[in-house]
Amino acid sequence: MRPNFLMIGAPKAATTAICHHLGQHPDVFISYPKEPFFFCYDHVWAKGWDWYESLFDGAEGHTAVGEGTTINANAATYPNALPRIAEHLPDAKIIYAVREPLERIRSYWMELHSQGTITLPFNRAVREDEQLIDTSRYHAQLAGYRKHFPDDRIHIVFYEEFSRDADAVLSGIFEFLGVDPSVKIEDADKPRYTSDNKRRDLALTNVLRKGLPGFYKLRDLAPKGLREAAKKLLKRPIPGKPEWEPDTLAWVKDQLADDTAAFLASMSKPLDYWDKKPKPANGSDTPTDAARSAAA
Repeated sequence: MRPNFLMIGAPKAATTAICHHLGQHPDVFISYPKEPFFFCYDHVWAKGWDWYESLFDGAEGHTAVGEGTTINANAATYPNALPRIAEHLPDAKIIYAVREPLERIRSYWMELHSQGTITLPFNRAVREDEQLIDTSRYHAQLAGYRKHFPDDRIHIVFYEEFSRDADAVLSGIFEFLGVDPSVKIEDADKPRYTSDNKRRDLALTNVLRKGLPGFYKLRDLAPKGLREAAKKLLKRPIPGKPEWEPDTLAWVKDQLADDTAAFLASMSKPLDYWDKKPKPANGSDTPTDAARSAAA
């Protein structure tokens, strides 16, 4: 079986939390792993359709079947993803999550740095590793998909709206996918997959990731206490969120200004939508649990 919907991005815009919650709906099936990287990584594509379809074993009887590779929209880095998706899944529905671009970049660097994928310090990485900025060019990333998929098959999710009212956002996605939108997901507003307390992989960890068959499955099956102990042994803490250098911040804002304006206009959002930093639903200046949890 092949999927009939894809979460294509953006990284660190609540995609992992959303996919987890979608998978709790009785009529929705999410692949394991949630990000197979089939369309974007050539070496995974080479595994073939039998391998990819095996990820959806057990999906029979589900109305909505999907996966959530969040770099499928990043055409600058992975130019083969969209052509492959458009050719082989032409009727798929597309979900795309967005987040205030600057905070998303910072959170994404923390994620990649924790994995050892990016080793450069934050401000240098932003200038030298194009994927950090490209994944915040929401208008450009969606433009390619809109050439192949009509607007009624593309659903945009705002991280900020999910943070304030996860139930409403999930209901909207369920309706888009053609499943019962009244289903409530337990603990949808609870912390999940946060960027807080991230730890960076040691060299040994990378060796295990790449060389140990079934590494992720073994990790997920291990008792929580064992996973936490292994994390402390195999990962080094990242001390807090990185700070923007003023020159780098100004440069990034300039790089993203036109794209962000075009995207917000296309969504009928005010140009200062991400400047307002609205208070959470509880009326305080303290982030809600959902706001803290949606950073995956």
